[in-house]
Amino acid sequence: MTYETETLASRSMGPTKVVVETFAAPSSYATGGSWLFSRVLKRIERATLLQCTGGFHGSVVTGSVRSGMATGGNAFRVQLYTGSSEVNSGGNLSAQSVSVLLEGL
Repeated sequence: MTYETETLASRSMGPTKVVVETFAAPSSYATGGSWLFSRVLKRIERATLLQCTGGFHGSVVTGSVRSGMATGGNAFRVQLYTGSSEVNSGGNLSAQSVSVLLEGL
């Protein structure tokens, strides 16, 4: 566990679970952030992007990831950048992966 992950995980108060889940990046990126769906948690309270492969960086763009979702709450949007600009819409990132710290039930 990295120092950053340990610090973020220590903020969690029971009965929620804290996991690091790795996702395949989207094969067709959407401007403003692509949706990713947790395979571990049924409802996500918070999500923090830890790392991306391929030289990309980014963040989770939903504040409270369970609000306003028709997906049942296990989804969140990740916005990815290369350099200072967002990845182009429709860009194929399927060869890359993103690791996200998730807190929820």
